[in-house]
Amino acid sequence: MEISFEETMLDNLYIAVEIINSNPLYNIIENGRETRTENEIIGEFLHSNSFSFFVKADETYIWVIDYLMENPKDQTP
Repeated sequence: MEISFEETMLDNLYIAVEIINSNPLYNIIENGRETRTENEIIGEFLHSNSFSFFVKADETYIWVIDYLMENPKDQTP
């Protein structure tokens, strides 16, 4: 199996929406609702404060990573 990364961008954001909304329990814990809207996901993953990537196993998208160099809440990554 080959693991690779692909940048999250507006034209492939629908994949992030699918991945994020595939776990309703986590969404309830994190956001109080089972699903997140595309606009919420755009706000979280497509901005200049962090780097967002898909993790792929072979050709299957399995995860979304969002890396924040300095979190304003605690000044750490």
